[in-house]
Amino acid sequence: MIAQLMKFHELFFPVWQSLLFASVRHKRENNFEYSSVRDTIKGTDSEHSRSRASTLKHPTRRAIMKFEEFKRQTVFITGAASGIGYAQATLFLENGANVALFDQQELGLKKLKELFPSQVVYTVGSVKNQRDVQLAVEKTQTEFKRIDILCNTAGVLDGFKTTLETDEVLWDHIFDTNVKGTYFVTKAVLPSMVEKQQGIIINMASIAGLISGGGGVAYTASKHAIVGFTKQLSYDYIKQGIRVNAIAPGAIQTPMNAADFKGDGEMAKWVAKETPAGRWADPKEVAQLTLFIASATASYMHGNIIQLDGGWMNKG
Repeated sequence: MIAQLMKFHELFFPVWQSLLFASVRHKRENNFEYSSVRDTIKGTDSEHSRSRASTLKHPTRRAIMKFEEFKRQTVFITGAASGIGYAQATLFLENGANVALFDQQELGLKKLKELFPSQVVYTVGSVKNQRDVQLAVEKTQTEFKRIDILCNTAGVLDGFKTTLETDEVLWDHIFDTNVKGTYFVTKAVLPSMVEKQQGIIINMASIAGLISGGGGVAYTASKHAIVGFTKQLSYDYIKQGIRVNAIAPGAIQTPMNAADFKGDGEMAKWVAKETPAGRWADPKEVAQLTLFIASATASYMHGNIIQLDGGWMNKG
């Protein structure tokens, strides 16, 4: 009996081993590979402790996905000069994508162009200006011949102003940027996506698009509009190969929220305390979610509003 078992092992172990190696190689060569958290924190006991503490303090140092598929794609990102848009652009570029940057502020765009000269084209302009948008899209298509992924990330806050504190100028500014700007950019990019029957659109909503209290009246109304726009856009074009979703962030530490950290930072501390996760998120965390949604791994996701809020919406 023992001799038979040994013979079985001799015959089939090499086959099993080769299948295992082939499976591992397949995972690495296809859409993405996972960097092991264990690899990040390996070493001596003291090194393990230091790395683990660092990972807990800086959650974006945890394992991230690396996507080979973006090396053949072009991404158009609005609001790319800072904050979430800058983080999205950086991560797409690090994954080999060509990225078209669009923002009113040039400094951040120039920095990315210097870091990734052959992968970046940028345009300075406003999403509120349809001509600016059209020029930026045409420039991208001339340079990279296509737009595969659109990230409508540009947006502005309203200072938590109530209805009686909001005049028409502020209302129009918020809606022209957050809603009409998203509409302008989408309408400029969408025809080429429909033509090739393939495209991904990721809008920037907010928890303020799902509940009250996440902003003032204009901001909250504008983000509710983005939620509706996302769902209808997905419904209208899903059968033409267009995949549309939105991200609804909670407290993300960006230049747009800098006022909350001024002085003693009491507002920022209060927000962190009220967030079940106990902290603000880093823009890189939104960028990581963006890449997942844009990847083939998420191909069955359509018309979803994905919350990234540290448990805020779970409070009831």
